Amino acid sequence: MKQHNPSWTPSMIVYAISTTSSKYDHLGHAIMEEGYEVNTLLPATPFDYGSGFVNPNRVVDPGLVLSSGNLNHIVRITLSVLVVSV
Repeated sequence: MKQHNPSWTPSMIVYAISTTSSKYDHLGHAIMEEGYEVNTLLPATPFDYGSGFVNPNRVVDPGLVLSSGNLNHIVRITLSVLVVSV
């Protein structure tokens, strides 16, 4: 990542990885979680898979990346709009 985009900060790299990840594998199947019983699989929830499967080809050119400063600003604006509208 850093070789392709040397000016990126660590927060920009994390943002690129998390926004280009998918909840589907390379075959198009959803991420599964292990069930309570032996050899059982259940559909995973966002708490199980987080950002999802990382796609290295998409991470190199995600289209848009934000630094942590920009992300903090966007979160503050979004939260202020939500608080005002409630």
